[in-house]
Amino acid sequence: IAKAMNNLIRDVEANVGRPRGLPSGVQAFDHLTGGFRQGIISVVAARPAMGKSSFGLAIARANALAGNGV
Repeated sequence: IAKAMNNLIRDVEANVGRPRGLPSGVQAFDHLTGGFRQGIISVVAARPAMGKSSFGLAIARANALAGNGV
């Protein structure tokens, strides 16, 4: 697991700012992650009232505007 995590961290650091997947609607998030990629499960978790629903709506809006199915 450690080797896989090191490879993932290297990949993310090498591609910071390059879009590689679907947009999230939050530029800072997309800059760090490259967007959502096929085959990767993303879990959004936080305490109540921290903006999870707003983040989900931003993801849906950004992808609808990009012409992707929502």
